[in-house]
Amino acid sequence: MVSSKGQFEAHEQALPKGLAESALTDNRLTGESQVGGKLSFMPPGSDQSVLAGRSIVIPELFPPVITGEIKTASARFDFKPGESRYLHFPRLDKSAAGPQSTTEKEILANTRSHVGQQVWKGHRYADRLDAGKLADCASVSEILKASGYDYADSANEGNLVGQLMNNGWRLVGVKEARPGDVIYGGKLGTNWKVGTANAAIGIVGEDGKVYRSDSATGKLTLVDSTEAFGAEFGDQVYVLRPPSSRTTRQPVDSFRPQADNGSSEVPRTGNPVDSASPVRWEADRGDRVADRDNPDPQTRPGDHGSDYWREYWKSYWKNYWQEYFRQGSGDRSRERGERIYQAARQMEGKPVWQGYRYANITENGRLGSAASVSEVLRASGFSYAGGPNVATLARTLLSRGWKPVAVNGLRPGDVIYGAKAGDWQNGGGNAQVGIVGEDGLIYANDPATGLFRGRRAADVFQPGLYGNRIWALRVPAQDAYIPADQNYGQNYRQDYRSFQNPIQGLANIANVAMANVGRQLWTFIRGVGANLGCAASVSAVLDRAGYHYARNAAVGGLEGQLLSNGWQKLPVSMARPGDVVIGARTPYYRQGGGGSHIGVVGYNGRVYHNSSRSGQWSQADISYYAGGRFRYGSWVLRPPGQTV
Repeated sequence: MVSSKGQFEAHEQALPKGLAESALTDNRLTGESQVGGKLSFMPPGSDQSVLAGRSIVIPELFPPVITGEIKTASARFDFKPGESRYLHFPRLDKSAAGPQSTTEKEILANTRSHVGQQVWKGHRYADRLDAGKLADCASVSEILKASGYDYADSANEGNLVGQLMNNGWRLVGVKEARPGDVIYGGKLGTNWKVGTANAAIGIVGEDGKVYRSDSATGKLTLVDSTEAFGAEFGDQVYVLRPPSSRTTRQPVDSFRPQADNGSSEVPRTGNPVDSASPVRWEADRGDRVADRDNPDPQTRPGDHGSDYWREYWKSYWKNYWQEYFRQGSGDRSRERGERIYQAARQMEGKPVWQGYRYANITENGRLGSAASVSEVLRASGFSYAGGPNVATLARTLLSRGWKPVAVNGLRPGDVIYGAKAGDWQNGGGNAQVGIVGEDGLIYANDPATGLFRGRRAADVFQPGLYGNRIWALRVPAQDAYIPADQNYGQNYRQDYRSFQNPIQGLANIANVAMANVGRQLWTFIRGVGANLGCAASVSAVLDRAGYHYARNAAVGGLEGQLLSNGWQKLPVSMARPGDVVIGARTPYYRQGGGGSHIGVVGYNGRVYHNSSRSGQWSQADISYYAGGRFRYGSWVLRPPGQTV
């Protein structure tokens, strides 16, 4: 990688020359993986002509390099928050970016005077804040009103931000934050802009700290910025600066940028416009937005109508990313990997597996390897990450565009996993997975204690047990979905040539079902509601797996399509991964209306179906269809050409 200064920077963990050559021989990469295309990767163990009678012993994955100018693992990961960019991993500088304005000083003074108090109790919506657990926005509103900003009156982060920007508050970079500014953000992978527990807001303090409402006590507290906005926020953290005068008000619709030549033009610098910009602002249409002075707190911030802001942010992000990549620092994968690594460090020493939804199958943490890494990835913003065992987790990551990498080129944040001899794909303690750290450490669940901690690579993957059966995956620059007809699920450790022939069948259906957990698949058929979306969701899975004739919003209708195309009807006791399972409460289930349910059988006794409660494609135990819930009966349908 070439830095913006023109110097070569190598951040990959390096092996000594002899061992590196050996690792390259047995962990070969035959080309770059392409989203939606062939996975050109030959993991260790796939070329028996090379490995006959040999076994790699890796005493340490990345020992220090004694000579040369390449940076080694002993040097910390090169990560500089906010450098040449507006938004980045949320760490505030301890020294303020320039002198404070009078308005910032007033806000900071009022904030200090409220420390230790339950400020939110004075807000008009105090009874809706879950006893202070969701009170950060209301607390900031009360502080701003006490500072003279009467228009700051919302318990919803999105609406409060809209109120501030309507009245001249200016977006600045996190690196430019000064005490008295407002800082807010949202967790990755969530709809945080509507104002929920997935959003956070506070007042910037001194020494890189933030004043915020503590969710446990409801009291205004001063904490470090990394505690207020942890790894789950990623780079979705923003700072607003108050105008120089509290009387300044610029309604949303009057923020039409006007260039010197009189033509409308969105700023082209990629930065929010300020007083030094050659762009001036019009403010002659305030009468059109009188009804926006007191926005409804239950509405979304975009509901007050502003074509300008849509245009502004579209242009802003377009220019942001152009500048981002132009500076030679556009390896987004590195930043995402750093986010994962930081999340792993924050969870060190904790029984992370306990937060997993199926913690009960981990035998009190002894089998908590995949569960722990899943929780770390989810905390880093990758909500799709999950799996009851290592193989399932690896399949899920591959389905989202994660790339296999050789073990001699690891970076912090890579996911590394290994297998003991035998049938390790079904779990049972025969595989291990962890997060690559620095200085030769792997962060993984310790089966002896059930705690997540950093250990030497040789202690996590003992050479005598794992040999050369070690693989690694790297987070992509952006999330993707690789169609399941690439058959990544069954071949995630096989010769890349097996990916060239798309196939239909049970494995494909099961893999598609597993890879789409958490998605609203019922939207596949227009007009279908989330609470009655089971058949539409299964239709989406079957269509993705290559059965394009399967498209019906009713369980009975979809069943008829499958039977007419040669699918076999079998008892649930004969279910296999990839079968379609149906449960009916009455003999009239074909008439629809919620009298039945349909899903897809997965691996290890799992079943996937639409959740009427959450409206998402969810995982459950197959016993869901085997009990007395469906009085009329349950059965499975198997695709044509499959043996019974």
